[in-house]
Amino acid sequence: MKEWLVDLLRCPRTQGRLFIKSVLDTQGDEILAAILASRDDPDCEYPVIRGVPDLTLSGRGHEKEQSLISFGEEWKSFDTWGWLEQLPNEPQAQWRYLGGLLEYSSNAFQTKTLSRPEDCAAGKLVLDAGCGNGRFSNQAQLRGARVVAMDASEAAYVAFENFHSRGIDSVGVVRGDALNMPFANDRFDYAFSIGVMQHTGEAEVFLEELSRVTAPGAAFSVNCYGKGLPSYEFVDAAIRQLTTRLPRRGVLAFARGLAVADRFLRSGGDVRERFRRALYRYVNLLPTTIHMYDWYAPKLAEHYAPEQLKAWLATLQVELLSAQPPFHEPGYDDLARCRQHAAFQFLARTPTVTNRQVRNK
Repeated sequence: MKEWLVDLLRCPRTQGRLFIKSVLDTQGDEILAAILASRDDPDCEYPVIRGVPDLTLSGRGHEKEQSLISFGEEWKSFDTWGWLEQLPNEPQAQWRYLGGLLEYSSNAFQTKTLSRPEDCAAGKLVLDAGCGNGRFSNQAQLRGARVVAMDASEAAYVAFENFHSRGIDSVGVVRGDALNMPFANDRFDYAFSIGVMQHTGEAEVFLEELSRVTAPGAAFSVNCYGKGLPSYEFVDAAIRQLTTRLPRRGVLAFARGLAVADRFLRSGGDVRERFRRALYRYVNLLPTTIHMYDWYAPKLAEHYAPEQLKAWLATLQVELLSAQPPFHEPGYDDLARCRQHAAFQFLARTPTVTNRQVRNK
C-alpha cells in the first residue's frame, strides 16, 4: 500500500477519514502490513494485509459471500489472465487462452467501457470497481491515469501482486464493498466497472455508489449481463441450480468440460460450427475454462433488460453518453441482442453539482 492511497479512503462505518495507526511490515516504499483507523473513532480499525487495506465488513449474506469466494478462487487460479504477452506453446492455445493476452485486455477495455481518451489521461484519478486480477486497472494506468483498483474478494491480493511484481506504482489496491465504497463523495475523475454489477444483488445501490464517488460532470462506465431469450434464461437457471451447489473442484471440472466441448465444435468444420452457434442460443458455451467457471460458479448473477437500466439511470439523473447496444435510442429493438444473450455497456456522465442527489459520505 502506498501512503497516497490513505488520503483517498473513508471508514465504511463512520465515513470518517483514516490514518495509519501502526506499521507492521514494509518493503521499500510499500506498506505490506499495518493497521488503519478512523479519525472519528480510533477503535474502528482495518488491517492492511499483503499490501492491501481491507475495508470490507461482515454480514454480507450467504449468496454474496459464496459469490465473493468463487471470484477469489477464480483469480488465484488464473492470476495472469489478461496479462500474458504471448500464447503458451500448447495445443489449441488460440482457443484455450482466448481473451487471456495483454493485447486482448487493451481491446476489451475499450469495448467494455466505451471510454474516451480524456477519461484515463495523465493526471486523472480513476476507480476500477471490481478489479479482479487487475488486468483492466493496468489498461487504465497504461493510458496515463493513477488508478485505485478495488475488489471485495481475495482477488484484491492477486491484483496487488501483479502490480507489485511488475513495479507498477501508479495503481493502489483496496479490498472494499461495491455497495459501500470506502471513498468520499465526488472523489474520482472517472470510474469504470466491468462484469461486476450483476454479482452485487443490488444493482441500484451499486450504480448509486458508482455515481456518488465520481466527480460532478465526470463519467463512469458499466459493463453488465443482459437478459437472453426466455428459453435461454430457463436453461441457464437450471444449469446454475446445479453448478452453484458443487464444490469448487466440481465447478472447475464442469467448466473444463464445457470448454472442451466448445473447442471440439469449433475445430470440426462447418457442420459442427453451425451446431455450436445454434446451441449457443440456449447455453452459454465458450472455449475457455476461466469464462465457463466465471459464468457458472457464483450464486449471484443477474441478467438485465434495457428497461431496467434506463429506469435506474433516470433515477440517478445521469446523462447517457453512449451505449452498446444503443438501448437508450428511440425505437431500439432488443431482440437481436437477446438471441446472443450479449452484455450491455454504457458510458454515463454524472449530474453537475447543482442538481446532484447522492448520499452524503
